[in-house]
Amino acid sequence: MDDNLSKQYHKLTRKHRNVVQEYLDTLGLYIGQPRFLFELAKTPGISQGELSTSLNISKETVSVTLKRLETGDFIVRKQSEKDKRIKFLFLSKKGEKVIVELRENFDQINNSMFSRLDSLQKEHLEELFSLMISGLEKGL
Repeated sequence: MDDNLSKQYHKLTRKHRNVVQEYLDTLGLYIGQPRFLFELAKTPGISQGELSTSLNISKETVSVTLKRLETGDFIVRKQSEKDKRIKFLFLSKKGEKVIVELRENFDQINNSMFSRLDSLQKEHLEELFSLMISGLEKGL
């Protein structure tokens, strides 16, 4: 394995993560939280257990993240009238507003990452990513 290639890949992923976190800091969010907000935008009224299954994340992690999102006023929980133990999850007005902003800014961040590549380079990179993913899937 080319050590330099590995270093460059890690440098890219760290830089992308840092740029995303710097942006999320302006919204009062942590790196993993937008994933929850996007899922709630897609499936409003989902239960906490369903969210855990959908995102393939432990119930404990979901619980902690939802508490932070609720404290930040990004989500609201509504108790089921049929079963008081179940609470349904929804984006708050603030959460709905921030989802639009997240989509736009994530697109802008990703577009800036690829902005110096021409269309042929992007095509080639896409092929390389596919090969890398395939290598990982076969290696497991």
